Amino acid sequence: MDKETQVNGVNEYFGGDYLSFAEEYFKTVSKLPDTHKTDIIGHFDLVKIYNADSSLFDENASRYIDAAKKAVDELIKSDVLFEINTGAIFRGRQQEPYPSRFILKYIAEKGGKVILSGDSHETKALGFNFENSIKLAKDCGFKSIYTLTKSGKKELEI
Repeated sequence: MDKETQVNGVNEYFGGDYLSFAEEYFKTVSKLPDTHKTDIIGHFDLVKIYNADSSLFDENASRYIDAAKKAVDELIKSDVLFEINTGAIFRGRQQEPYPSRFILKYIAEKGGKVILSGDSHETKALGFNFENSIKLAKDCGFKSIYTLTKSGKKELEI
Protein backbone atom coordinates (compact mmCIF):
# COMPACT_ATOMS: atom_id res chain seq x y z
CA MET A 1 0.00 0.00 0.00
CA ASP A 2 1.05 3.60 -0.31
CA LYS A 3 1.46 6.03 2.59
CA GLU A 4 -1.93 7.68 2.10
CA THR A 5 -3.71 4.32 2.23
CA GLN A 6 -1.83 3.35 5.37
CA VAL A 7 -2.56 6.66 7.13
CA ASN A 8 -6.24 6.45 6.15
CA GLY A 9 -6.44 2.89 7.47
CA VAL A 10 -4.83 3.81 10.77
CA ASN A 11 -7.21 6.74 11.11
CA GLU A 12 -10.27 4.63 10.29
CA TYR A 13 -9.50 1.42 12.18
CA PHE A 14 -7.23 2.62 15.00
CA GLY A 15 -8.52 6.15 15.62
CA GLY A 16 -5.23 7.53 14.31
CA ASP A 17 -3.23 5.68 16.98
CA TYR A 18 -0.20 4.33 15.14
CA LEU A 19 1.05 2.52 18.23
CA SER A 20 -2.19 0.54 18.42
CA PHE A 21 -1.74 -0.26 14.73
CA ALA A 22 1.84 -1.40 15.39
CA GLU A 23 0.76 -3.55 18.35
CA GLU A 24 -1.86 -5.28 16.22
CA TYR A 25 0.61 -5.69 13.36
CA PHE A 26 3.21 -7.37 15.60
CA LYS A 27 0.56 -9.56 17.22
CA THR A 28 -0.52 -10.75 13.77
CA VAL A 29 3.07 -11.36 12.63
CA SER A 30 3.75 -13.39 15.78
CA LYS A 31 1.02 -15.86 14.75
CA LEU A 32 2.28 -16.50 11.21
CA PRO A 33 4.05 -19.81 11.90
CA ASP A 34 0.84 -21.20 13.38
CA THR A 35 -1.61 -19.80 10.84
CA HIS A 36 0.46 -20.11 7.65
CA LYS A 37 3.32 -22.52 8.49
CA THR A 38 5.80 -19.71 7.88
CA ASP A 39 9.52 -20.55 7.95
CA ILE A 40 10.86 -17.05 7.24
CA ILE A 41 9.58 -13.83 8.78
CA GLY A 42 10.04 -11.11 6.20
CA HIS A 43 9.48 -7.41 6.70
CA PHE A 44 9.28 -7.96 10.45
CA ASP A 45 8.73 -4.27 11.18
CA LEU A 46 7.20 -3.23 7.86
CA VAL A 47 4.78 -1.12 9.89
CA LYS A 48 7.51 1.56 9.86
CA ILE A 49 7.78 1.73 6.05
CA TYR A 50 6.58 5.35 5.84
CA ASN A 51 8.04 6.46 9.16
CA ALA A 52 11.67 7.13 8.21
CA ASP A 53 11.25 10.71 9.44
CA SER A 54 9.38 9.60 12.62
CA SER A 55 6.40 11.74 11.65
CA LEU A 56 3.84 8.98 12.14
CA PHE A 57 4.95 7.49 15.46
CA ASP A 58 7.88 7.20 17.83
CA GLU A 59 9.79 3.96 17.24
CA ASN A 60 11.40 4.47 20.67
CA ALA A 61 8.02 4.38 22.43
CA SER A 62 7.84 1.60 24.99
CA ARG A 63 4.57 0.31 23.48
CA TYR A 64 6.27 -0.14 20.12
CA ILE A 65 9.39 -1.76 21.57
CA ASP A 66 7.38 -4.04 23.85
CA ALA A 67 5.11 -5.18 21.00
CA ALA A 68 8.10 -5.96 18.78
CA LYS A 69 9.89 -7.89 21.53
CA LYS A 70 6.76 -9.85 22.42
CA ALA A 71 6.41 -10.88 18.77
CA VAL A 72 10.08 -11.94 18.64
CA ASP A 73 9.60 -14.01 21.80
CA GLU A 74 6.68 -15.86 20.19
CA LEU A 75 8.39 -16.35 16.84
CA ILE A 76 11.62 -17.69 18.38
CA LYS A 77 9.58 -20.63 19.68
CA SER A 78 8.87 -21.67 16.07
CA ASP A 79 12.55 -21.63 15.02
CA VAL A 80 11.85 -19.26 12.12
CA LEU A 81 14.45 -17.29 10.20
CA PHE A 82 14.15 -13.53 10.52
CA GLU A 83 14.83 -11.80 7.22
CA ILE A 84 17.27 -8.91 7.11
CA ASN A 85 15.60 -7.15 4.20
CA THR A 86 17.38 -4.47 2.16
CA GLY A 87 14.51 -3.75 -0.23
CA ALA A 88 13.43 -0.48 1.40
CA ILE A 89 17.00 0.84 1.20
CA PHE A 90 17.14 -0.06 -2.49
CA ARG A 91 13.84 1.75 -3.06
CA GLY A 92 14.93 4.81 -1.05
CA ARG A 93 12.34 4.42 1.73
CA GLN A 94 14.68 3.59 4.63
CA GLN A 95 18.33 4.01 5.59
CA GLU A 96 18.67 0.61 7.29
CA PRO A 97 17.20 -2.79 6.53
CA TYR A 98 14.18 -4.33 8.19
CA PRO A 99 14.14 -5.10 11.04
CA SER A 100 15.50 -2.18 13.03
CA ARG A 101 18.81 -2.50 14.85
CA PHE A 102 17.21 -2.78 18.31
CA ILE A 103 15.06 -5.66 17.05
CA LEU A 104 18.03 -7.42 15.49
CA LYS A 105 19.94 -7.11 18.77
CA TYR A 106 17.00 -8.59 20.63
CA ILE A 107 16.66 -11.46 18.14
CA ALA A 108 20.38 -12.22 18.58
CA GLU A 109 20.07 -12.08 22.39
CA LYS A 110 17.22 -14.58 22.23
CA GLY A 111 19.14 -16.97 19.98
CA GLY A 112 17.20 -16.20 16.82
CA LYS A 113 18.43 -16.85 13.31
CA VAL A 114 18.66 -14.47 10.35
CA ILE A 115 18.74 -14.73 6.57
CA LEU A 116 19.56 -11.97 4.06
CA SER A 117 17.09 -10.80 1.42
CA GLY A 118 17.19 -8.04 -1.15
CA ASP A 119 13.41 -8.30 -1.56
CA SER A 120 14.31 -8.30 -5.24
CA HIS A 121 11.56 -7.18 -7.51
CA GLU A 122 14.21 -6.56 -10.17
CA THR A 123 17.67 -7.95 -10.91
CA LYS A 124 19.48 -4.78 -9.78
CA ALA A 125 18.25 -5.46 -6.23
CA LEU A 126 19.76 -8.96 -6.01
CA GLY A 127 22.27 -8.95 -3.17
CA PHE A 128 21.87 -5.20 -2.70
CA ASN A 129 23.65 -3.92 0.43
CA PHE A 130 24.43 -7.45 1.68
CA GLU A 131 27.96 -6.54 2.80
CA ASN A 132 26.58 -3.82 5.08
CA SER A 133 23.82 -6.16 6.26
CA ILE A 134 26.36 -8.81 7.25
CA LYS A 135 28.29 -6.16 9.18
CA LEU A 136 25.03 -5.05 10.83
CA ALA A 137 24.25 -8.65 11.80
CA LYS A 138 27.70 -9.03 13.36
CA ASP A 139 27.35 -5.69 15.18
CA CYS A 140 24.01 -6.87 16.59
CA GLY A 141 25.53 -10.05 17.98
CA PHE A 142 24.98 -12.69 15.32
CA LYS A 143 27.79 -15.17 14.69
CA SER A 144 26.15 -16.64 11.60
CA ILE A 145 23.48 -16.13 8.98
CA TYR A 146 21.44 -18.76 7.21
CA THR A 147 20.81 -19.66 3.61
CA LEU A 148 18.38 -22.11 2.08
CA THR A 149 19.52 -25.16 0.17
CA LYS A 150 17.74 -28.12 -1.37
CA SER A 151 18.30 -30.00 1.88
CA GLY A 152 17.04 -27.15 4.11
CA LYS A 153 18.54 -24.37 6.19
CA LYS A 154 22.32 -24.04 6.14
CA GLU A 155 24.23 -21.99 8.69
CA LEU A 156 27.07 -19.77 7.43
CA GLU A 157 29.58 -18.33 9.87
CA ILE A 158 30.14 -14.57 9.51
